[in-house]
Amino acid sequence: MVISESQESRGGLCGFLNRDIIKEEVGIVEGRTFYICGPQVMYTFCEGELEGLKSPRRKIKREAYGPPYNVTKEPG
Repeated sequence: MVISESQESRGGLCGFLNRDIIKEEVGIVEGRTFYICGPQVMYTFCEGELEGLKSPRRKIKREAYGPPYNVTKEPG
């Protein structure tokens, strides 16, 4: 788990979840499916980071609160 702001009692990773942290924690992304949960801006950022690691868009899922913004751009 990566949190954006440090909590002394917790320890662990702190900051924004970027491709360097993903590579360090996950290793090879090939064949893996990713599930993103958070605010819309996090979806956009994390999707870009995962695509930069060559993760196909169809392997990137996200939690949905209501209908997608543009259903025609959703994979599948």
